[in-house]
Amino acid sequence: SATRPPRLSMAEVRAALGDALRLDPGAALGHRVVDGSTAGLFDGVSYVARVGLRGDVEGELRVIANHSMATAVTHHVLGDTEWTPDTALLSDALREFAVRLATALCATLERSGYDVEATAPLPEGEATASAWTLAHGAVLSGDHGLASVEMLLTRPAPPPTGAAAAAPRR
Repeated sequence: SATRPPRLSMAEVRAALGDALRLDPGAALGHRVVDGSTAGLFDGVSYVARVGLRGDVEGELRVIANHSMATAVTHHVLGDTEWTPDTALLSDALREFAVRLATALCATLERSGYDVEATAPLPEGEATASAWTLAHGAVLSGDHGLASVEMLLTRPAPPPTGAAAAAPRR
């Protein structure tokens, strides 16, 4: 059985977030994943959804979308049901999208031996922790708009303990 590294490596974070983005949300919307910073890319109305990460990984997953992307995400989340686009509905759908993405991210990290879970969506707004590290960011862009997905950590992950420490690396 392989031993775990002393900390969650940035390569593992990037791989886990990339895998999560390629699952349900990114593939269903037909978007490419492009690594990078999104500072200044969002003009006009932006929607923000935040989901906390707890356990061996402490922090949050944040999704920021422009109006076009929030509308596309709402279509994806609600399917063929009829709905009228309004700010509350678009925000709710983006939160659902962020929860799905955070759940997929946690599952990928757990397969690597880390004990991590997603929290309920966090209130909109800036992160409340005093010290954040951007572990990884990605941009979804395409015909349906623009979104940024960021994994922010409040502290590096310690070595897994218990059953997670004995889990084989993949």
